[in-house]
Amino acid sequence: MESGKCETTFKFAEKPTTDHQQLSCIWIGNHLITLSLGGVLSFLDVSHPEKPLRQVHGHNQPVWALAWDRVSNHMWSGDASGKIIRWKADTAENVGALNGHANQVRRIVLDGEHVISTAMDDTIRFAKKDEPHNVEFTTSLATEGLPADLAAVHNTAVLVTNKAIQLFHNAALSFTNANPGFQPSACAISVDGKEVAVGSEEGVIHIYSLEGDAKGLKEVRKLEGHRGPITSIAYSPDGTKIASGGKMRLVRFWNKADGKAIITDEWTFHSAPPLRVRWSLDSKRVVSGGLDSDIYVWNMEEPSKRIRIAQAHPLGVTDVLFVNNHTIASTGYDATTRRSEEHTSELQSL
Repeated sequence: MESGKCETTFKFAEKPTTDHQQLSCIWIGNHLITLSLGGVLSFLDVSHPEKPLRQVHGHNQPVWALAWDRVSNHMWSGDASGKIIRWKADTAENVGALNGHANQVRRIVLDGEHVISTAMDDTIRFAKKDEPHNVEFTTSLATEGLPADLAAVHNTAVLVTNKAIQLFHNAALSFTNANPGFQPSACAISVDGKEVAVGSEEGVIHIYSLEGDAKGLKEVRKLEGHRGPITSIAYSPDGTKIASGGKMRLVRFWNKADGKAIITDEWTFHSAPPLRVRWSLDSKRVVSGGLDSDIYVWNMEEPSKRIRIAQAHPLGVTDVLFVNNHTIASTGYDATTRRSEEHTSELQSL
């Protein structure tokens, strides 16, 4: 400081962008820690300024998508900037990132071999799930319209946009229905990969049988009961039930075999649209997260009982899932990913 000369220059990237701009720094022990515009904490070693000793990635924009892999116990979260981060579900340690999307990530799903994401940059992208660190997507395909929802099982993915229904098999486009006769808004695929459900802006859920290797769709029935656009659909892990959420705050349940409503009581405890519904692994509970900032856990065996996690994410819950039968993970507009034990009614930030 006395000489006024620069003694050490730290390098953060080979090709720096505006995201690498450092906003603040602090000395802790022998290390200098800095925070970048892109939301990355860098631990710097004065003895090795050529690259950061360690970097911790995080979100600094609303987080819109969440996926979990039970084999590795890793989670992926995607935000409004297009950033996707991989976490250890038990320790919340950041273990990598996926780079490529240029706009808001709408959904992240797993199909066995791949991490699949779709975003408002009108693309669907595939990456190998087992890559351990920061990677680029191996496949990027343009979508037929603005992506609305994405689902996958085994090696098959279904994507709905504001214009079309598209199927992908082994990371390649296999079928497109560019004129379904309605505006798609949500989708799901059964655990056996033989059936696809597509929700519409008109409030109807269209059920299709899926042809081998995702070569086509054949409509077999319609589920009617919502009074507004469908926001989310999910098949139960045991393959017997379907859950759906709608813009008019309603959560409904259906028998997969015949399409009849299982519970006729209207579950409208959300005060704003539920954006996501997901099943527990034992198919006995459903969790929903909504724009009212609340999370509800619904019990299929005791329909009159429910658990409310109030103000789980300020400004709104964007995605939610069961990590196990009693642990919930969620994302929201507050740029955080959180988890909760079902019985606590409280969330902890990851």
